[in-house]
Amino acid sequence: MLEVDERYDLNDKNSKFEYDFKRAFNEIFTNDKYQKAADNLRENILTNYYNGHKAKDVLFEKISEVIGD
Repeated sequence: MLEVDERYDLNDKNSKFEYDFKRAFNEIFTNDKYQKAADNLRENILTNYYNGHKAKDVLFEKISEVIGD
């Protein structure tokens, strides 16, 4: 994981971005949030596909949910 240096001056935008990025990176990969979300999405797509929906439509629907219309 990335080492988070708490000494950064959080008023400096570059330092704040680096600090926030490292914390987010560690949070995502330490707790398997990314993998769990990907597995959940894949399961939903496959379930809907086998129930008569097209995978493409399910994928676009999920993308719309995440990023908005």
